[in-house]
Amino acid sequence: MERLIHFIEILLPLGYLVGVNLYGVAFVNPGHVLAQPARPALEITLLLHLAYLVIVAAHFQRIPMVSIFEVLSCLAFAVAAVYLYLERRVAEKSVGLFILALAFLFQLLSSGFVEHPKATPPLLAGYAVALHVASVLVSYAAFTVSAVFALMYLMLYHEIRQHRFGLIYSRMPSLDVMASFCAHGAQVGFVFLSLAMVAGSFRAHAELDYAWYHDPKVLSVILIWLVYGALVSQILAGKWKGRRIAYLSLAGYGITIASMLTINFVSQFHGFQ
Repeated sequence: MERLIHFIEILLPLGYLVGVNLYGVAFVNPGHVLAQPARPALEITLLLHLAYLVIVAAHFQRIPMVSIFEVLSCLAFAVAAVYLYLERRVAEKSVGLFILALAFLFQLLSSGFVEHPKATPPLLAGYAVALHVASVLVSYAAFTVSAVFALMYLMLYHEIRQHRFGLIYSRMPSLDVMASFCAHGAQVGFVFLSLAMVAGSFRAHAELDYAWYHDPKVLSVILIWLVYGALVSQILAGKWKGRRIAYLSLAGYGITIASMLTINFVSQFHGFQ
């Protein structure tokens, strides 16, 4: 079984690389014959990646997110899956190149350095934890996709204001399309972060013997949830469009990254002993 796992680990970066190239063709020349199989190629790669994660989970009898490089593989899958959902929702595939490049990089690093610990930390045991961790991962992947499109929106907006249209910007879809990707990505992330908070609170309330809700990491997640909740509520109310969506998406993502980089040093929550 481990030989099969290693073989798929070789195939996955190649699959994402094929996707990057096909979506690159779709970006440069949407009518080209090689642009048509871009989405089917991504769907096949995602199915293979899902099978890989299931095989790893079944073989080692644990969630496939114990080591950092296992997490990177799951993040690659989540980013690509969220993008595919958004592509179907927005009906625009010319910008898939930029998101799949991220997925390719994450999976390349994972395949190159991954090791599969056989022991499962007690903190990661149980279905509630699996739901919590998977939901957090999908939410952060969706926030990443939203932030990428927010940045692309602002860059394109600036070029339009300056009346400059280079090769890359001339190939990009309209500002409205960019804003739609950004908004839908934030909505997906908010839904999954809410699910993660519910699942995590049930597990923490049952098993932790200290006031975990005062923990800096928990408070930072609540702050992230409030920021994206404000963004989603304004989107659904139709009050915010374009630049406001992009700016708040980037602000929320900045808070997310800052909390991930700093809170671990002062937090007991999610600690591994």
